[in-house]
Amino acid sequence: MERNNRSKKEARKKELVRELGRIINALKKDKEIKFIMLFGSLARGDISATSDIGMIIVKGTKKKFLDRLDEIYSTLVPNVALDILVYTPEEFEAMKNTNVSVMNAVKEGKILYEP
Repeated sequence: MERNNRSKKEARKKELVRELGRIINALKKDKEIKFIMLFGSLARGDISATSDIGMIIVKGTKKKFLDRLDEIYSTLVPNVALDILVYTPEEFEAMKNTNVSVMNAVKEGKILYEP
């Protein structure tokens, strides 16, 4: 049973890493992006069979929060579950010291792209 569980985790990791590469390549085309941070189980390396890709995207934009998410999801058309947060630089600066979720992401996260 443990061997089967391990193979499911490895398969999920390969799937997530492959999809993450595709996502980063697609997002690099957006010149407003300041950086992309990976957070969650993939960043920590404790992937399970149900892990998703968690990312914080910081970009210069005047769009409302939900409109930013719609734009990103429609651009990416993801093949796996994503947990994406899109903040302006000002929002991110304010939240990285006050929002527990963002603080944890900063602590455990990895910068994947910073032009």
